[in-house]
Amino acid sequence: MTFDLRPWQLADFPAYQALITAPAIATAIGIDAKSTVSQQQAFENDLYQTYQAAILIDGVPQGSIVAYQRANELGEPLVNEADIAYFLAPAFWGHGIMTDVVTAFITQLPLTSRFGPMC
Repeated sequence: MTFDLRPWQLADFPAYQALITAPAIATAIGIDAKSTVSQQQAFENDLYQTYQAAILIDGVPQGSIVAYQRANELGEPLVNEADIAYFLAPAFWGHGIMTDVVTAFITQLPLTSRFGPMC
């Protein structure tokens, strides 16, 4: 099964909303599936991250992947440290898609290690 990654866009909210209101996804990401405000906040939180993407399968958003920059206890960004969060429509679970998605996504990040560039 093939996929494409592209940045989320404001017009994608209905597709994102349909994904995050699926009970399995809502529970996993800790969102109130019945609250439109929570859904919009989750979407905007992902939308405005520097590194984020919709996971497209057959041209349709079926998931999301985002890198959230880590911060220290003072809220200052930590260079080259990020947490990656993702979800995928349950219909596509168990097909090995996310392994390939995470690999493709990470190669797009400007990461370095203490030994030099990682990608």
